[in-house]
Amino acid sequence: MIGVDLQGKSALITGGTKGIGLASARALAEAGAQVYLTYKWGSADLEKVAGEFVARGAPRPQFFEADAASEQDTGRLMEELSASTRTIDIFISNVSFALRTLSLADYKKRSLFKTLEYSTWPLVDYTRKIKERFGKYPKYVLAISSDGPDHYYPGYDFVAASKALLEFFSRYLSVHLLAEGSRVNVLRFGTVDTDSFRAIFGEEFFAFMARQGVPADTVLSPAECGKAVLAMCSGLLDAVNGQIISVDYGLPFRDNAMGRYLSEKECAMTKEAVIEVIKKNIAANSDDIDAASIDAQKSMKDYGANSLDMIEVVSTSMRELKIKVPRSELTDINNIDQLADKFLEYLNKANV
Repeated sequence: MIGVDLQGKSALITGGTKGIGLASARALAEAGAQVYLTYKWGSADLEKVAGEFVARGAPRPQFFEADAASEQDTGRLMEELSASTRTIDIFISNVSFALRTLSLADYKKRSLFKTLEYSTWPLVDYTRKIKERFGKYPKYVLAISSDGPDHYYPGYDFVAASKALLEFFSRYLSVHLLAEGSRVNVLRFGTVDTDSFRAIFGEEFFAFMARQGVPADTVLSPAECGKAVLAMCSGLLDAVNGQIISVDYGLPFRDNAMGRYLSEKECAMTKEAVIEVIKKNIAANSDDIDAASIDAQKSMKDYGANSLDMIEVVSTSMRELKIKVPRSELTDINNIDQLADKFLEYLNKANV
């Protein structure tokens, strides 16, 4: 089996103390790389983060406070880095920041430019500054993007714009730096369960997805994102350059309005279907009744059922429908049609 050995390699990751950035740092460090992580003041417990690396047997990361949007901070960062390493082999442009824009009235030029300063320009600025300070470009330059440029999400306008431009610059950088031996690519991650994702879209998003029938294992974890980053920097994919690579379990392909509708329709139980279940079980408990001849406006007593028969029909039907109705709610049921209404009520509750 081919392993990934990054011993002696160094990696710089912006926003490397949380979420995808941190997971990427862990994956690279566990493969032997020395990682250098930028952060903004107060954004993480640095000793706790470092302890997690040491506990995994990985080199202790080094932390540098730097605002990704500040060129002055970037210049200072390069000077500080040069005291610790002679080269930056891997650069991961991970920081992203944007104001939410819920309507056209929220579009402000200043806000857009601020978004680009944080989410787009560091890819270019850091890459150039690394060459200026260390004499060569990183072997691997990797931009972290999302599916925002191809999908509409309310309030995500400026994020999507910044990611689209990030991807544009990545492709052009891949051409400009090819002769330098660099590989520049973009990883477009799908839905990732991170603190920032929950802050943008809400804690209840994942419960909603579960109700929609989206399998939980198609939601990415930060660790899975980190593995993808490691793969791109492993040396095994050096033929890949200037690409925008989606990492999303194929979820966007299957997660669409028509697919959800058809899935819900397939799973939905109509009243007529519930009545058929009850009729079938009444007939099964009688020797001389055909289910097709049963009138839903009549009661089970009208078909000769005693109390034990009725309990058996109700219990069997509930097991088949995968519901449980309290006995107290069945006392006022007068016919099969009303029983079906009660069952359907609980079926709908189960699907909410």
